[in-house]
Amino acid sequence: MDKQISYTTINHLARKKLGLSMHEYTLADLIYNLANNPRSEYPGWCYASKIFMADTLDLSEQSIHQLLNRLINKRVLQKHPDTKHLKVTFDWYSRVVIVDTKQSLARLKKVESSTKESLVGGTKQSLVNKDIYNKGNNNIYKPSNKFTSLKDIGEKEILEIAENYRVPVSFVRVQLESLKNYCEAKGRRYKNYKAALRNFVLSSRKDWNGDNRISKPTPPEEKDYTISSEERAKARKRMGEFRTKLGKQLEIPK
Repeated sequence: MDKQISYTTINHLARKKLGLSMHEYTLADLIYNLANNPRSEYPGWCYASKIFMADTLDLSEQSIHQLLNRLINKRVLQKHPDTKHLKVTFDWYSRVVIVDTKQSLARLKKVESSTKESLVGGTKQSLVNKDIYNKGNNNIYKPSNKFTSLKDIGEKEILEIAENYRVPVSFVRVQLESLKNYCEAKGRRYKNYKAALRNFVLSSRKDWNGDNRISKPTPPEEKDYTISSEERAKARKRMGEFRTKLGKQLEIPK
């Protein structure tokens, strides 16, 4: 699943008809896009964690929990009874997705019409020039997904690893910085730096408990209660003085 959601297009007319706030609409749109990713392990359902949603939308986990409950009550989202995965209802699909598709088709037809008009009057020569410029340069850019450099690891990979291993994005960024420092200090090189980052996260996740690291409890310091002979003599002297003073106070006058 592609974990990086770059932006949200808000249909305010549909949002108002559904009675949604800006945050509710944005969260529902995020769930719709994640659920309809063709590479999803559960097609049609969003199984992203609340931590991932909160980090993506810059909200707290508590806010995400409250927003999800409101969207379910408004019949915009539905939850799978067994897996607890989420997806949008037909109310959302009919008011947002179908409307947006119709508007996109209308804009596309308008663009196609204007493009055909621009080709009239000798502008077809630009297509010939395009072929001339591209001739023999088909291999100018070849995207690489081998992650042979730390620079190949971007926000998309960080979000993906955070979601797969159920850890905060900030935790993955710390592990990426640790990986960079380790490579610089040891002169270590990896064939696949994304795989190396996954190993760093996996090995460090064992010591991770939510937002805090697990640490062994520190045993209490053992105090030395041994009394020296001088302190013992002083204590006896004070006790004798106390008894003498107490005896005088309790003495019955004649």
